Amino acid sequence: MPTRARGALVSLTQAMFPHHGAVDPMDKHIIQMSNQLASNTPLQMALYFNVYFFPFWAASNFVMLGLKFQELHYIYQILVLAMLLFMTVLEAVRLYLGYLGNLQEQVPELAGSWLLTTILQLPLTALLILNPDMFLLPLDCIINILQFIFVATECVCGFFALRLLSKQQVIRFQLQQFYDNEFDLEPLDL
Repeated sequence: MPTRARGALVSLTQAMFPHHGAVDPMDKHIIQMSNQLASNTPLQMALYFNVYFFPFWAASNFVMLGLKFQELHYIYQILVLAMLLFMTVLEAVRLYLGYLGNLQEQVPELAGSWLLTTILQLPLTALLILNPDMFLLPLDCIINILQFIFVATECVCGFFALRLLSKQQVIRFQLQQFYDNEFDLEPLDL
């Protein structure tokens, strides 16, 4: 890469990530941090248990909906059915992205999972628990409170995992720039 283009890329990176200064490539802490895994164990544990809990959550919600369907107002019948179908698909996608992003240390997938968790799944799960017009049955309350605990845990752990992973990716990028500059060979004149 030409030095002028490299300089522009470095200045752009430093403008986008101002809290990360220049990396001293001889700093052992930086080298050690760039080589360690950034997967978040608490997030992975929450995702793991949520994957096994998800089929029971979906099945019990649909069974409970079948039991109380006639008691619901016709608007709530449509809304709850659509919401449960949407949440079931969303949960499968969210868990897949969380697994992929955390284990393979991929920021876009982990960010997608975190955004789905924070923006959609957390409020929808809270709505299932807190709306009194849905004729909550005891199993409904228990299963949805457990789901809310999983989703809230994944939301908090996902934030810290994203922060650590993005910081580590910046350090790897800056170290890669140093090693690319250090080992560039001059073209041979033949």
